[in-house]
Amino acid sequence: MTNDVRSPADVITETIIAGQLASAVDEMKIVLKKTARSSRIGVRNHFACALLDADCNVVATDNPRYLAALGEAARVATKAFAFDLAVDDTLFTNDPYGGALSIHHLALIKPIAVGQDLFGYVTCQAHMPDFGGMVLGNVDPEARELRTEAVR
Repeated sequence: MTNDVRSPADVITETIIAGQLASAVDEMKIVLKKTARSSRIGVRNHFACALLDADCNVVATDNPRYLAALGEAARVATKAFAFDLAVDDTLFTNDPYGGALSIHHLALIKPIAVGQDLFGYVTCQAHMPDFGGMVLGNVDPEARELRTEAVR
């Protein structure tokens, strides 16, 4: 049996890194809230920001309600564009079959790299109520297809 005890220095280092990651996500949240034109974002906080590792696993987020959706939307989008995804690209998706909570949840995914070496992503996902459906607000009780709800 191995003794899996961490040294105090390891615990302190982990705490410092966790604080720095949380601080970065909080800064993303503040910028998004202050620049958003939608009251869903600026007032109601219907969004989440996150830092992801290179495999699109969530490292830090400000809103755990979006935890699974943030990683999955990034994973599906980066896989779809893996053939030519450059470090200066930005992906935008609202595909409910590709990680979004619904067609009304829009996600932005941006690679983080040093030079050409990718080591993670920043992402945010927000709920936008009216996104091009057949009925104002996209609540169509007679909808039989996804395109009548909103633009995918």
